[in-house]
Amino acid sequence: MTAYAKGDDFPSSEIDVTHLGAGYLASLTGVPASSLTDVYPVDAKKIDELGKRLNSILDAELFDYFVEAEQE
Repeated sequence: MTAYAKGDDFPSSEIDVTHLGAGYLASLTGVPASSLTDVYPVDAKKIDELGKRLNSILDAELFDYFVEAEQE
């Protein structure tokens, strides 16, 4: 997952979310796990839940978050 400061075009940070599994990432993006092969924004409503799973504080007011998925 990549975080971008609001209004910025360059990534602020990257977080490895592969351990959360394709099924969970699919629920975040609304795309079937078998089709996750692009960059998907994470809805601000789901940021708190995601932060709890990552044991991190994610701030949807300061950052935009995107899942960047690739097929293996």
